[in-house]
Amino acid sequence: MTFNPIESNTFEKEQINVGQANENDADGILDVQKERILSETKDIEGLSKKGFLIYPISKSDIIDAVSNPKDSFIFVAKDKAGVVIGYFLAYDFLHYLEKYPDWKSDVGNFSSNFEESETVYGKHVATRKGVSGVGTAIDKYSFNQLRERGYKHFIAEICEGPIENSRSSNFHSSKFDLNRIGGYKDKNKYDWGIYLKQL
Repeated sequence: MTFNPIESNTFEKEQINVGQANENDADGILDVQKERILSETKDIEGLSKKGFLIYPISKSDIIDAVSNPKDSFIFVAKDKAGVVIGYFLAYDFLHYLEKYPDWKSDVGNFSSNFEESETVYGKHVATRKGVSGVGTAIDKYSFNQLRERGYKHFIAEICEGPIENSRSSNFHSSKFDLNRIGGYKDKNKYDWGIYLKQL
């Protein structure tokens, strides 16, 4: 696998290596997820400022994404020792709608000024706790990869309640120009903002 090294002065002056994930990265991705998934964390206080995930992905989800690079995009960040310290998972939007046909009816109306065939749906971005610079590195790499593959738009959901993921919304809005275009409440009573980025 070829990695793109990105220097980071905030990660102990080591390299953050970002590239395409493979099946051998699955356990490392799940380790990162476990640190961020809401149901696994004991640290509820200040959670909004640290970032979290609501709905987990499985090992089979990871393997499927790795096996279908045309419709699924999964990238990993690794430290100098080769340990996974972050990951990015997204899908071709039309492919995502095939997997989850009720998504549009669940979400309802929102400002949809984008061509669905030119759009990617962002499922997860997560990094290990206690490291800096990883989120910026993996987002920058991933958005560049999507742009090079001809995509023009990136759409994602960020939790707004009952616990607001302000870490994610503030970070992605300020650093990567994601703009809120709508919102809804899902079947489990979580409030979600829908965000769009022009690639």
